[in-house]
Amino acid sequence: MGDPRESILERLQEIGATIPGVVTSLRNIMAISENRRPALVVFDADEAAEQVEFRGSRSFDSATMVVMTPEVFVLVSASAADVGRDLNLVRGRFIKAVLQDPALKTLLGTNGDARYAGCGTALATGRSMEGEMALSFAFRYALKPSETET
Repeated sequence: MGDPRESILERLQEIGATIPGVVTSLRNIMAISENRRPALVVFDADEAAEQVEFRGSRSFDSATMVVMTPEVFVLVSASAADVGRDLNLVRGRFIKAVLQDPALKTLLGTNGDARYAGCGTALATGRSMEGEMALSFAFRYALKPSETET
């Protein structure tokens, strides 16, 4: 098995490509033309190790539980009347697909977990309404030093 972080991020992009109505699913690329939308873009973002006390009985290279917090941007182009509905439709489909994905659950392992952590929106004016929504997720998994090489 490769690095769980990379595998989880790859899986999120794959899930994005399966969402009905989504034209483009990419990673870490934000400049997406109007004709390639609706789009989902997975940004790697951050992760942090869970804080635990150091103990002498713990092996130096034992697993550490980490929480990864990628962001997924939903990008749509629609009229002002439709942009909110279109964003929310893609949002709902993606959340459902992520939190019910058996492959992702396997990647997180028996001690892992996945949670939807919320969203934020930004709307811009123009000829058509450019809708953007950032979805936040938290993925908890065991980081094993022996598996960090991809």
